[in-house]
Amino acid sequence: MRFYASRMLRLFPLYYVTLVLTIAALLWIGDDLSDPESIRYRRARLDMHRVDTLFLYWFTNLFILGQDVMRFMLYDPDHGGRFYFAAYNTVNHASLYASGFHMVSQCWTVSLEIIFYLLAPFLLRLPTRWLTVLCLLSASLKYAIMSSSLPTQNIYWCKAFFPAELCSFLAGAIACRFRNNKLFIVEQTDSRRRYSGLLIGYILISSTPIMTSPWMRYYLFAFVSAPLIPVLFNLSRDNRFDRFVGELSYPAYLIHFLIIGLLMEMKMRAYFIGIVATVLTLAFSAFLHYLIEVPIDSFRHRRFKTSPTLHVSHFTVQ
Repeated sequence: MRFYASRMLRLFPLYYVTLVLTIAALLWIGDDLSDPESIRYRRARLDMHRVDTLFLYWFTNLFILGQDVMRFMLYDPDHGGRFYFAAYNTVNHASLYASGFHMVSQCWTVSLEIIFYLLAPFLLRLPTRWLTVLCLLSASLKYAIMSSSLPTQNIYWCKAFFPAELCSFLAGAIACRFRNNKLFIVEQTDSRRRYSGLLIGYILISSTPIMTSPWMRYYLFAFVSAPLIPVLFNLSRDNRFDRFVGELSYPAYLIHFLIIGLLMEMKMRAYFIGIVATVLTLAFSAFLHYLIEVPIDSFRHRRFKTSPTLHVSHFTVQ
């Protein structure tokens, strides 16, 4: 339970701050009455009355878990106001995408993380050979989905379907075990040469005519990057700037959509939005980091300790 409590303290405080700010922004700006889609979502929220629909709406917005699943769902306002599973290419004129009801819509990826955290205490006690088998099965499933005749808009089957995405988490866990067993540990200068060569080799190979498929480049990148994660950590763990940038990644991930939306609402010129959004995102992320993350992380690390068994997957669960 300490592991779960530590993970939740890492994810939820900043999420709730972003959620409150998003709701405040929506109340301040109001709905765009010139956008028919915005009006339809507003009416749908007001007309929700089914218990199961209200439960899904509030649960996924308050606890994040399930936002990935709702990427495969639609909302039907004409037949009782219900969420239902459907392929994206089957949407009709009356249905709405269920993901449009999420206040912090990019957090479907955090939902995937939460699922992994729920499974981590059990998965990470398995021997490395079994983790490797599970990783290969998951990667095979992802490849099968990529190679299928699913419409291109169903890319979420590759990205938001947890069994197909499990390989990404397990690859990090396996690489971390190799690092702890010192299979990747070499002198720093030699390490820089070897892995710089590996990255250059990846760039050259991915640029060759044989790599015409984006999925081939994806698997090549995954094959190269997984063993690099612990090595890059070794090379950069004493770099204060690199650590600071890493600490800003989660607040920046949460807040950047809100900032971009506000700038667009202000009718800012398009060629300024990118620069201004980047500056504001970094500044506000630093503010949230020092105001919220630092004190909570200090308490979290004092109060909760990661068990030795889970520590072998530091890059996946930390």
